Amino acid sequence: MISTLAVRLHLESPEARSVPSGGCSAAVAAHVAPVSHAAEAHEHHHKHKHDHCAVPTISAKYALKGWLAGQVQVQSDPRLPDIAPTNNLSGTAKLPLLGRVTVEGYVQGTGFVLEGQASGVIKLTKIGDPKSTLTLQLQGPTQPGGAPLPTQWTATVVDKTGAFSHIKGSTTLTLTLTIDPANPTHGTFHGYA
Repeated sequence: MISTLAVRLHLESPEARSVPSGGCSAAVAAHVAPVSHAAEAHEHHHKHKHDHCAVPTISAKYALKGWLAGQVQVQSDPRLPDIAPTNNLSGTAKLPLLGRVTVEGYVQGTGFVLEGQASGVIKLTKIGDPKSTLTLQLQGPTQPGGAPLPTQWTATVVDKTGAFSHIKGSTTLTLTLTIDPANPTHGTFHGYA
């Protein structure tokens, strides 16, 4: 005697399937290669549906909230008395959105001109991830020549890499340099954004 075994198949569409957890790469891996023009059109639409996986940009105003501190080394050239000394900065910063970073750069005053703006550059590098950097151009307010360094600066993102590549824009940075009167080539800095 021959018995018949009935098998019931249940087919589901790819849209009905849940995507395994694992973020955007898992969602991309779950796609099946298109086999017709209609499938290609569906794939194109579905791909754009997952654009929310891209990391959103963050304003420098929020990303750079936190404090920074470190050492200052003052460099001046006695042959060029009209040029303001360069204040080289080296320290660290703790930024809640970015973590701990090293701070390297410089600020320079107006020098002996009629009117000008102090300027500088700061590069932040994520501790433990040297490929993640953020470079800020610093600009002070308009001041008369020979004025002391300002404490309020506009810090604008001019270069970004790695984990910091989604940060853009400008913020206000408060930065205070204290030079040692006993050793005018050294000092400290501290600041916050």
